[in-house]
Amino acid sequence: MLILSPSTKDTMRSVFFLGFMVFHFCISCSRAQTCRNYTFSNKNTYASCVDLPVLSSYLHWNYTPSTGTADVAFRRTGATTSRWISWAINPKGQRMVGCQALVAYMTSSGSMYAYTSSISSYNTDMPEGALSFGVPSISATYETGEMTIFARLELGTSMASVSQVWQEGPMNGPGTPGRHSTGGANMKSTGTLNFFSTGSGDGGGSSSGSSGIGSGERRKNVHGVLNAVSWGVLMPMGVLLARYLKVFKSANPAWFYLHVTCQTSAYAVGVAGWVTGLRLGDGGGGNAGTHGNIGMALFILGTLQVSFADFDSPQKRSSLYAYTSSISSYNTDMPEGALSFGVPSISATYETGEMTIFARLELGTSMASVSQVWQEGPMNGPGTPGRHSTGGANMKSTGTLNFFSTGSGDGGGSSSGSSGIGSGERRKNVHGVLNAVSWGVLMPMGVLLARYLKVFKSANPAWFYLHVTCQTSAYAVGVAGWVTGLRLGDGGGGNAGTHGNIGMALFILGTLQVFALLLRPKPDHKYRFYWNMYHHSCGYAAITLSIVNVFLGLDILDPTKVWKRTYIVILLALGCAALIMEPVTWAVVIKRRRREISQKHPTIVLNGARGNGYNGRSQDDGV
Repeated sequence: MLILSPSTKDTMRSVFFLGFMVFHFCISCSRAQTCRNYTFSNKNTYASCVDLPVLSSYLHWNYTPSTGTADVAFRRTGATTSRWISWAINPKGQRMVGCQALVAYMTSSGSMYAYTSSISSYNTDMPEGALSFGVPSISATYETGEMTIFARLELGTSMASVSQVWQEGPMNGPGTPGRHSTGGANMKSTGTLNFFSTGSGDGGGSSSGSSGIGSGERRKNVHGVLNAVSWGVLMPMGVLLARYLKVFKSANPAWFYLHVTCQTSAYAVGVAGWVTGLRLGDGGGGNAGTHGNIGMALFILGTLQVSFADFDSPQKRSSLYAYTSSISSYNTDMPEGALSFGVPSISATYETGEMTIFARLELGTSMASVSQVWQEGPMNGPGTPGRHSTGGANMKSTGTLNFFSTGSGDGGGSSSGSSGIGSGERRKNVHGVLNAVSWGVLMPMGVLLARYLKVFKSANPAWFYLHVTCQTSAYAVGVAGWVTGLRLGDGGGGNAGTHGNIGMALFILGTLQVFALLLRPKPDHKYRFYWNMYHHSCGYAAITLSIVNVFLGLDILDPTKVWKRTYIVILLALGCAALIMEPVTWAVVIKRRRREISQKHPTIVLNGARGNGYNGRSQDDGV
């Protein structure tokens, strides 16, 4: 008998590390573009702030109610030295004339120049001049693509709530601000500001063109979506996968990897949601109580699950040992010894949950057909194999083997009680399950999340993080399925043709989409329109090809009809969701556009359409 004494690399450490990296990525993304976690290089601190909805801009302030004094810092990321920035308020209401502006740009000498300008007409080049309220100090800085205006405003006690406008545009020459764009984000950079607000969702930073939801309210929505998807959806889904798929031998070990992927993704996204909850509590925007206590318990339970998965991994020694043993009695501990035939070479490997013994046997010509036995059991200690189970599958692992056979169902590998599924067939099943779940389910689901959730402003930016998580997970699992397909082809167990060619095309399209994420320009960038065309074209092409290829793969595998029917039901469910959400989202968009068109007051903008004016359009032009 050939005996293998096992030990392995701890695969769950890799899984946990991957989950941690996904969590770190989610936290980095969620923290990347918010005013709350920003630190000024000049050590200034501000009690209140708001993420302005367009032009990558942020406003920070301290307000003293007793004197009506406000210290403000307006900053814009992605700025260049050839452009100007401005922030203004209008004490008289939502109209252009009367705006009191702070303007800054970089001079030809390389220093920043900041000044005030009172807008008295629509056609203005923003000349320097005093404002209707005192501005005892104003300055500006430029650091690594970020331009910031600092100022103290003596507003008085009657100007606690005002209209605000922010803009950016090109310089026409030294000391001459040019005309800003009259389309896109530049036409949406208006809103109201309440200096009593903390900027955490009570209206202090509400803006036209935005949802009117402050950073605190947005955190609540992100917190809710992240936790609902992780603890409420992914976690139960992972349990169902493990409970019911492992019953089917053809799904082993794919069910395990799917279970681990689902649960670690749920844990990573759930921890991100838990952290947003902690930040809500710190900022006074959360209401913990029972909800917070249960959240803490979920975090502890999830961490325990990950920790036990890490430390309870079997077979932790650093090498594999393979040897031969001649069994002389039923009561044996399988001591090492020579066999009745020669075994000039024997070795073993362990890779991703699969243990393999390799050996050369010198049987002679009289042993072409033999009885075979295979077993597995626990280790009782270092170098001491324990007794295997005496029930269930362990009592059915016998059969006959004909070495002249190819092992393809002609009796050479027939075994009493065995499933008849070899490693090649198992790889096909793993390949099929991985690709069906990734390209065939997760990828379309990610597209639906992006297409329909982003219409609802309260779901921003949660829809984006869900979309990225879904698509990157689909790509990671899909690449694993693609690699198993390559191994099937190398081992002669695959039948490529159209199915293999489409798989290669899907891998290329998926990789292009990942690079698209890395190269994504800002929403107001002039190349964003072309990026959207490229991203959408590749995405819809990948989804179409993936669905076609899943059905081609099912035809090649030729499993029981229940698998194809299951996939058809999943597609029908996704299709029904799309049919319901398409008219709903269109109705929301049309209603929103009608409301914007019906607004009576003109949009407040800086630098108008004619000359270098703030707003060259008439008051009846609207937005």
